[in-house]
Formats: sequence, structure tokens, C-alpha cells
Amino acid sequence: MVVVTVKSLDGQDVADFARNLGNRWGVGRKAVNDGVILVVAPNERKARIAVGDGLRSSLSDSVCQDIMDRKIIKRFKKGDLPGGIQAGIDALIDRLSQRG
Repeated sequence: MVVVTVKSLDGQDVADFARNLGNRWGVGRKAVNDGVILVVAPNERKARIAVGDGLRSSLSDSVCQDIMDRKIIKRFKKGDLPGGIQAGIDALIDRLSQRG
């Protein structure tokens, strides 16, 4: 799992940026495709959780959106960027620890 904050997405869609960065950095195990990346671009007010296909059963799009809405964005709107990031990480780890 990687958390990245960036000054700018340089005009890219946040989903494309997250996927491309995760692939370029090799986040997760290649054979399992189990990487998770949280990208936060505070200047553009964008954030995204990108998940490798190997974790889709645990971190589906709807689960990730719920974490974004209830944990991350909720705190971002209150001006608590570090708290939102930490809450998101905690929620992702909690969800992944329930696997198996």
C-alpha cells in the first residue's frame, strides 16, 4: 500500500493518475496484482483509491467509494487533510485484515 500526495495532477484524471503511478512504481506483488494506492491532490481537491485486481473481492469500487466518502472526504471537508488520510489508511487496513 502506498499513499501519495501530489501538488498537481498535471491535467490528468485522478483515476488515470493513480493507476499509472501504481503501475509505474510497481505497487503490490506483480503475480498477485494486490497493490493499493491512495492518491491525494489537495490543490485540485481530488483523491482516489486505486486497487489491483487481486484485491477486488475485498476492496471493490463500492467499498473504496464508501471509505472515500465516510472516512476521507468527510475529514477533508473539515480541513483535516492528515486526519482524512489516516482514517482512509485505517479503514483500508481494517478491511484487508478481514480477508481470509
